[in-house]
Amino acid sequence: MNIRDSQSNVSNKISWNDNYVVGIKKIDDQHKELLSMTNDLFEACTTGVDVAEDSFKNTIRMMVSHSKEIFSHEEELFELTAYADVAAHKAQHRDFMINILEHQKKFQSGVRYVPNSLARFLMEWISSHVAVDDKKFGIYYAEKIDEMKITPQQTQKLLMGVKKFRQLAFSMLLTHLKEIYGKNSSEETVHKCVEVINAFLIKNRKVMAADYVIIKSL
Repeated sequence: MNIRDSQSNVSNKISWNDNYVVGIKKIDDQHKELLSMTNDLFEACTTGVDVAEDSFKNTIRMMVSHSKEIFSHEEELFELTAYADVAAHKAQHRDFMINILEHQKKFQSGVRYVPNSLARFLMEWISSHVAVDDKKFGIYYAEKIDEMKITPQQTQKLLMGVKKFRQLAFSMLLTHLKEIYGKNSSEETVHKCVEVINAFLIKNRKVMAADYVIIKSL
């Protein structure tokens, strides 16, 4: 059985078009790579079981690292622009990763036609999440950076500045905790503290004020 024989309304490879354009170059480039990997898996599924299984293994390996990179960058921009739908969007990212890992487990357990299932899932993800949810954020992002009066290039510099600032804050916090509680203070504990602080800032939209301070130094 190949993908065209299985129960699915997806019967053709996906071609990149304006429906998938978010308007953020790095994200669009990453999505093009995702689409290419999906089409490669689809093509393998139409060829035969052995080819499909080999392609599946390769796709899973690339998909895990590639998706983490995509999601990490998107979520940084959510935070930077105080995106209101951040919780729902991040939940979709988590569900995506869970689905990928579930496909891997099924494949390792010997379940049949898992490559076909993954190909369909990825195509549906591109046609729904990328074309709808990511597109929605792209519109918001364009309006927000216009409101902030910064360019996409400055946005990237801003993200780098925020990362460096938080790395420094993390290091100082870890040192301070060790002074108080001794050398047994774990990095996990510090990360939890940072997460609480970030959540508070985002909830109260105060993160924007800190970002503007960094913008002035660009």
